[in-house]
Amino acid sequence: MTTSENIAAEIAELEQKLKELRKAADEQLAREKASIIGQINGLIAKYGVTVQELAFPKATKGSKASSSKLQKGTPGKPKYRDPKTGATWTGKGKPPAWIRDAANRDEFLIQG
Repeated sequence: MTTSENIAAEIAELEQKLKELRKAADEQLAREKASIIGQINGLIAKYGVTVQELAFPKATKGSKASSSKLQKGTPGKPKYRDPKTGATWTGKGKPPAWIRDAANRDEFLIQG
């Protein structure tokens, strides 16, 4: 074999090893993710956490979540709560009747 053939064979071998390493890394990540999801689900069940109590980070441009049609038009995080009914409002758009005429909306702010 010539030197260029040796180099080509070494490159092909290294590319195959890289492919195998990437596959192993993906499999390890999938196992870790499954374990973490199991732990999270266990804690959610143990403490009775609701979807409304969870805070998910906003998706960054180009991520799967940001390009999802399901993300478009979803309501924002509530900023105000009606103490009588528990109804909430994000502070965006047309104000609901329970806060519309309030002189000071601070009393309706959701703490935390």
